[in-house]
Amino acid sequence: DKMECHAINIFEPFIAMANNSLVNLIIPAVFIVLMSDFPKTDGNTMFYIQRVGKLNWMWGQLLFSFMSIITYMTSIAYISFLIIGNKAYSRDVWSDLTTDYVQKFPQEKATLIANMINGRLYNNVTPIRAFIHTFLLSSLFLMLVSMILLAGFSAGKRVLSMGIVSAVIAIGSGLIQTDGKVKWLFPSANSMLEIHFDKILRERVVGLDISYLYFIGLIVILFVIACLAIRRYDFAKITDMED
Repeated sequence: DKMECHAINIFEPFIAMANNSLVNLIIPAVFIVLMSDFPKTDGNTMFYIQRVGKLNWMWGQLLFSFMSIITYMTSIAYISFLIIGNKAYSRDVWSDLTTDYVQKFPQEKATLIANMINGRLYNNVTPIRAFIHTFLLSSLFLMLVSMILLAGFSAGKRVLSMGIVSAVIAIGSGLIQTDGKVKWLFPSANSMLEIHFDKILRERVVGLDISYLYFIGLIVILFVIACLAIRRYDFAKITDMED
């Protein structure tokens, strides 16, 4: 190895993965596969809906989404910690591998390892703050995905909601590579911490508070829509097969 293995921060692998445009596409894509039958229903659904009520059932789906997302994101973070094991430190300081690699090995400027975490991040935020914001923004992205699926189910348009989610993720991931402002209309850009900062100047292109409000606002709106739509949903039509 050209640099010592112990010179890496334990939070950096997760930060690097979640701020990579390809992984930013893969994380929600895998989540969609895992949640493809959300909300899960069967022939018994009608009976416990009569007991708990539709609105309580919806809050239960919201809680299930939250716990699923926390489990999923925590698993990804835990795996990233295991990758480097006891060869890393946990201080709130960026490693030499991140900040000095290109300076020490300029001939490898275009390689993957040299671009895992760039100056947009290490010049503007500390590792722990980057980890927290990355975890939260990615989790909110997945919660938005869940709410689209839940709203689609409530409106009787489950297949359509899957198509909308897939299109939003695919288009948003593609727009991340552009410099236009239209990318900020999609969750992919708002969930990627790195592109919130300028490439050269130590300043934000888009405030993190705007991205948090973007996610929270859409999640609330979609959940309200789902709650209104579920009032007209006929659970009696659900058989032992999934709806």
